Amino acid sequence: MCQTACMPRSQDAFDALLRHIQPGVICDVGSMDATESLRFRHLCPSARVIAFEANPHNYARILLDPQVKAAGIEVVHAAATNMEGEAIFHVLEPTADKAWAKGASSLRKSASGAGVPTREVTVPALRLDGYLSGVAGHIVLWIDVEGAAAEVVEGLAGIADRVAAIHIEVEHGEFWEGQETAGAVLARLRAMGFRAVASVADWSGQDNVILIRPELVRRVPLLVHMARLQRYLRALALRARRVAPSVSLYKR
Repeated sequence: MCQTACMPRSQDAFDALLRHIQPGVICDVGSMDATESLRFRHLCPSARVIAFEANPHNYARILLDPQVKAAGIEVVHAAATNMEGEAIFHVLEPTADKAWAKGASSLRKSASGAGVPTREVTVPALRLDGYLSGVAGHIVLWIDVEGAAAEVVEGLAGIADRVAAIHIEVEHGEFWEGQETAGAVLARLRAMGFRAVASVADWSGQDNVILIRPELVRRVPLLVHMARLQRYLRALALRARRVAPSVSLYKR
């Protein structure tokens, strides 16, 4: 029981890391409704918090949220990717029984069709290393972009040496057409000098991974180590049931 109930979510571990780092800039990439941005503002009152949202419907709702305005969160209507200009964005239209579609739109087409109405729209596109080129101090990124993580990672190459920590959602299968899956995305980040310190399963086929830049973050909070332990315990439990675990513990 305690194996699952007593262990932190990736969000809890990342929040502890934010408190420890107190970065100058926090980016909520693929914000959907700015929930994460509002939490980041509470955790780091002096930070510049930026919510990037490409879905025009979600962006409009964020702008109308009085909490977002009161918190002084910068809201940017754009897809953070590996290019500047415009991009085709695939908007999934939520239905009464599929409200989850609100947060499942992507630069890539759903590989399964998703079972909801979808339409293509043209949205502004930007690279994070262009948008944040003049920023001083440590940067932290929360990336949840539905199959387009590799493009976001490519687009932060120019500021990688200033990014202290990243929380990123990755997939182990091709849920969106042509996407890079977890191994390839994490290999890109390792090549940039980041080290994975925790990984927590989100739901079947997806993981939330926390990475740090070791020269900027010398120590990590206890909750991050507990998140690493959670994966290890899960793997042991699966082995005990004679079911092979699909992923393994990240080593320091």
